[in-house]
Amino acid sequence: MREELNNSIEKILPIALLGIAGCIGGGYYVFASAILGILLSVVLIFQLWKTKQYKIALDENMAALLVIVLGYLCTGIWAIDSGMAIYGFVKFFPLILWGLYICAHLECREKIIHAIPYIGSLMTLFSVLMMQFEVFKSWVTVAGRLAGFFQYPNTYAVFMLICMIIAIHELEEDKDYGNIFNIIMAVIGIAMSGSRTVYIMFGVTVLIVLIRKKNIRKILFMIIAVGIVAIILEKVIGKGIILQRITGISMSSSTLLGRLLYWKDALPVILKHPFGMGYYGYYYIQQEVQTGVYSVANVHNEFLQLMLDIGIIPAVIAFGNFVRFIIKAESNRNRTIMIIIVVHSLFDYDFQFMFIWMVLVLFLDFHNLKSGKIPTFTRVFLGVGTIGVSILSVIIGSSDLLYLHGDTKLAVKVYEGNTQAQITLLTDAQSTEAMEKQAEKIIRNNAHVAVAYSALARSSFSKGEIEDFIKYKLTAIKLAPYQYDEYVDYLDTLLYCADEYLEKGELESAKTCVLRAAQIPELLKTVENKTSNLSWKIKDIPQVKLSHKDLSKIEEYQSKINQN
Repeated sequence: MREELNNSIEKILPIALLGIAGCIGGGYYVFASAILGILLSVVLIFQLWKTKQYKIALDENMAALLVIVLGYLCTGIWAIDSGMAIYGFVKFFPLILWGLYICAHLECREKIIHAIPYIGSLMTLFSVLMMQFEVFKSWVTVAGRLAGFFQYPNTYAVFMLICMIIAIHELEEDKDYGNIFNIIMAVIGIAMSGSRTVYIMFGVTVLIVLIRKKNIRKILFMIIAVGIVAIILEKVIGKGIILQRITGISMSSSTLLGRLLYWKDALPVILKHPFGMGYYGYYYIQQEVQTGVYSVANVHNEFLQLMLDIGIIPAVIAFGNFVRFIIKAESNRNRTIMIIIVVHSLFDYDFQFMFIWMVLVLFLDFHNLKSGKIPTFTRVFLGVGTIGVSILSVIIGSSDLLYLHGDTKLAVKVYEGNTQAQITLLTDAQSTEAMEKQAEKIIRNNAHVAVAYSALARSSFSKGEIEDFIKYKLTAIKLAPYQYDEYVDYLDTLLYCADEYLEKGELESAKTCVLRAAQIPELLKTVENKTSNLSWKIKDIPQVKLSHKDLSKIEEYQSKINQN
């Protein structure tokens, strides 16, 4: 009886872990990864302590997973922001734990894969029901597009495409209603996601299936018909978002051109920082290097993102292993799913979701398995190490969760390296003294935060230290050259100071302020010259010229100086 219970738990446990990852935002947020890391650590240590044996694959797959996790740990030494770099390690630590778990339970892998379409169907079903209620709608939709529990339609869509492929392959062997239901739910989920990239991938996939899977063509035609009816109904009774997204597919769309701009700006940075900049490192220097107006935490290309985060070598090892698998895979199902995951990851940020990593690991061809007994000392060492990483996960995860829920002060109290929370504290500061203190604290850890220098400029101005104001303001502009409001604030403050100096008869000081103001159009001209042609074709067009009113102000004050 006890043995049967243990076997049941072992069968259900990995599916439950996968389901948990899917339910908590797909494992996108660091606090979700912290939860997964702790759960997986407890499970693995318990099993190792119980069996006193290990089972691991000493192959390219495990090496790739290990390189990614260690990469995020090591880059903390030279990262742009060492405090946030630790976030990256906590976020991706569950990846190696899940790999170890699957290696030890390869006999259960197909059962886990079999459960994936059911997880997707339940997610879609609950999401569609939740979106009918205003209170839950924002949890599962983004701009009217279905996002599942991921809160991101594109990654949800690629997951549903994976579910569809698994269900189609199982439908060949067993034409039961469960597989048919899963395919229908996958088609509905993909349609309602509005993901144009997945629409294209879906079309190609269906075409290939119709050509190669002759024995299930009739069923597939029926399912496609259901999808078409759903689209028509959505157009009649809804907003027609599905058709809008389909007809919006274009090589000149703002979304695609925006991605090209992200990639173009990221490539020179990768060459300059071949060993990576740590988690969120590129985000903090992005404004300095960008050649257009945008703000993204990820560059929508996971190969480039890995290079930006942990360096060229780890990224090449990871993606090289995926390509190796695609070439050598014995299963068409596994090859197809790996192609879909890898190709889509080159246009989006799927690997920021731990759930997608967990699904990907299930299809890797783990081999060269080694097993044996674990000495007591090793078990104790692993136990202590696990406790240490779990404590770190609790600290980082708690800080992340508190920050996301708006309790910024407590988030910083739990973990001071939470730069995002520190920046929020800066913008919420109620006094000049608090603002200055907070800005200096941020800059000590991260010298690339433009808003911190802007805050120091305001503090200097309030104390009458105009030279320091100019210094800090120009630094803020240098770090964020497309922040047009900074130029206007700089101009207005300089002209205000010029008025004050003229009233006091301090002509030289007034002259300096007006001279600095007259240089602002040149600063903007420099920004215009470096702006990419792509940036003029996307939604957010750069503003790189002062208004006629502001230019007239500069001329007016130049005349005042000449008259004096």
